Amino acid sequence: MRIGSRTLLLVADGQNATFFRNTAKGETISLEPVHTMGLFNEADRDISNDRPGHTQVGMTERRTSYEHRDKHEDNETEFLKGVASMSETLMPHYDELILAAEPQALGVLRQVLPDSLMAKVSTQIDKDYTKTAMPELEALFRQL
Repeated sequence: MRIGSRTLLLVADGQNATFFRNTAKGETISLEPVHTMGLFNEADRDISNDRPGHTQVGMTERRTSYEHRDKHEDNETEFLKGVASMSETLMPHYDELILAAEPQALGVLRQVLPDSLMAKVSTQIDKDYTKTAMPELEALFRQL
């Protein structure tokens, strides 16, 4: 894959995001971090207020529980909205955007990125590369 010097590369999951730019010329890739974001997200059981409520089903004595909202997932969605906002802030300096995110985070990013920014997305990769070391990441993007 050829990554130009005016291309912004976003590598993200639900709790980490790093924006990179390519500093090399030609076919080589030398990624340099532009901005890094992170989220400390406790387990859902630690941030939930209480257990789900219960209700009686019809005229029987059977009871069922309500599903409660996953606050852990809500925090990740809010984090990805912040990543989308940072993308908007950084994009005036770049011509195109490459998204590399784990599948669920990529789905959220597709929803929260504005249409004007989605028009600049040249490639979408649905894999989690957030914990990949820099030399391995550069090698991966050379092979794509």
